[in-house]
Amino acid sequence: MSETVGREALFMAKITRVVTHEIANILAAIGENALLVQDIISLSDGTPASREERIGRVFGVIDKQVTRGVEVVARLNSFAHTAYDVDGSSDLNKIVHGTLAIAGRPARLKKFDLAMKEYHVPLPVTGNPLIIEMTLFECLELIMEQAIQRTTVLLRPDEGNSGEVTVSFSSEDPSQADALSTKALVLLPQWTSLQESMARLDGRLEVRDAPIWFDAVLPRG
Repeated sequence: MSETVGREALFMAKITRVVTHEIANILAAIGENALLVQDIISLSDGTPASREERIGRVFGVIDKQVTRGVEVVARLNSFAHTAYDVDGSSDLNKIVHGTLAIAGRPARLKKFDLAMKEYHVPLPVTGNPLIIEMTLFECLELIMEQAIQRTTVLLRPDEGNSGEVTVSFSSEDPSQADALSTKALVLLPQWTSLQESMARLDGRLEVRDAPIWFDAVLPRG
């Protein structure tokens, strides 16, 4: 139990660090552009029309950053709520959406794209949604560490066998399915650790044939 709690704390600290870094970048961009407006206004060169055009472009950047900031804060708020939703069942579609949201910046830094093909109806899943999200996030981290080429990682929630639901991990481009060697993957200590995490959720990881690399299998809610 203490190991699980420790991993949760580290996971939440990691995500908080990522999101607060994004917020800091957003605020810095707003501040820099606000100073730029001041500089434009203070300069007397150029026609009034050209100054207005430049100021309009700057305010467009500021507006875009404010919108981005609202989205990032909403993402952090949604992530924080997963810590409280520990009883009953959750929608696997929403959990995968949340995972992709918090994994967006790490993926961009490693030059990966993330995508999701949502299941057409809610997929109830049992288990602590924070632990599920953490485990799916760690699956993405492992893929981005081990892939031999950059690709778009596709997550696809689906119905599994009776009493189960799945999240498949694959390349969005079938021609790049060999970007990850699943034979090498299952020999890594991180894979063993992920299997242990899935076991705590009464689930498992199953290696698949290309183009799908593996499935995260969880009990249906």
